[in-house]
Amino acid sequence: MNAPVNIWAWWQKALANPSAIGTDLPVHENDPQPGYFRMRQGKDSKEFIPVAIYPGDDGVLRANVGPWSGGEQRRPEDVWTWCCRNPVHFKANPSVPASKVNFHEVAVEGKPWADSIKALITVKAGDPPAEGAEVAPGHNSGADQSELDKLKDAIEEVAGRARADRDKLGKVSLQTWSDADKDRIANASGALFALAKRVDERRKELKRPHQEKVDEIDGAFMPVFRQADAAAKDLKQTVGEWLRLKEAEAAKQRRLEQERLRKEREALPQVAQEIIPAAPAVDEAKTRVRAGNAGKSITLVDRPVATIVDPVAFATYLLDPSQQNGPNADVMEVLQKIATRLAPHITGGIIQSVPGVSAKIEKVAR
Repeated sequence: MNAPVNIWAWWQKALANPSAIGTDLPVHENDPQPGYFRMRQGKDSKEFIPVAIYPGDDGVLRANVGPWSGGEQRRPEDVWTWCCRNPVHFKANPSVPASKVNFHEVAVEGKPWADSIKALITVKAGDPPAEGAEVAPGHNSGADQSELDKLKDAIEEVAGRARADRDKLGKVSLQTWSDADKDRIANASGALFALAKRVDERRKELKRPHQEKVDEIDGAFMPVFRQADAAAKDLKQTVGEWLRLKEAEAAKQRRLEQERLRKEREALPQVAQEIIPAAPAVDEAKTRVRAGNAGKSITLVDRPVATIVDPVAFATYLLDPSQQNGPNADVMEVLQKIATRLAPHITGGIIQSVPGVSAKIEKVAR
């Protein structure tokens, strides 16, 4: 079984070494990490409010801002960079009455969590492991196949809901789409990108130990394989030269023998010629020369070989729109890639113009 992923690792490391935040512990706006934090209520405020970032039952990260009772649900991406540099501990202390401890007091005053509060968070957010602890299989981290199923379900749910919302709104228009509408669709897009990143990171993580072993094996065996393969091909080419000479000589001898037989037959009286048939053509496949008598032998085979003698004429033929299926799709794909690489040079004035290509600056969503 593959080692499960500790989704709380970033937060645990941040608690152990806050100075690593932003360096050894990278911070990216669209890549929030599960954990418990605090952030200022406003830009210049001295008051802090608690933030919990945790995976829901569907595997999608959520953010609870404020006390658990009545806390505001936010997109983790919207609060991550505001809270990530202020991780707070997750502790239990039975001596502190639950009624006197809430998330705000824990985040702002550093009070420990009461057991009952911890239990509430466990139900709502999934209990993070103790710092440095191993995450056991079946933990809330979703280390088994069910994690992929949850992510898949979350992606289908978010994408399906957003697309249905978009279809209901109809064609994009400033008259029919409100700011709230575009924010809703944009938020769904951001959530899907985040889910895609989680899927890809998990794929890489599960693949890594196997890939490392594959790379180790390839590193040991492939140089030896390439050495043997290169030597075999080198020797095969040499044998091929001999076979071509031998077949050419054999073909010459066959032509001479057939010519000899033809002349002998023609020298005979007409009656004899009618009785003696002409020499049959030689079956070249049956007289093919081979080399090697241990294992697989080497022989010559016919292989079609094309050489481009006029690139312009050939390209013109492939791009001829009058062909049955129009211009060759493979050539068009290559040309489009080249044109796309040239676009910044054309629009930037580095290249004045390129025949057959138009370039412009186009605003695209990022």
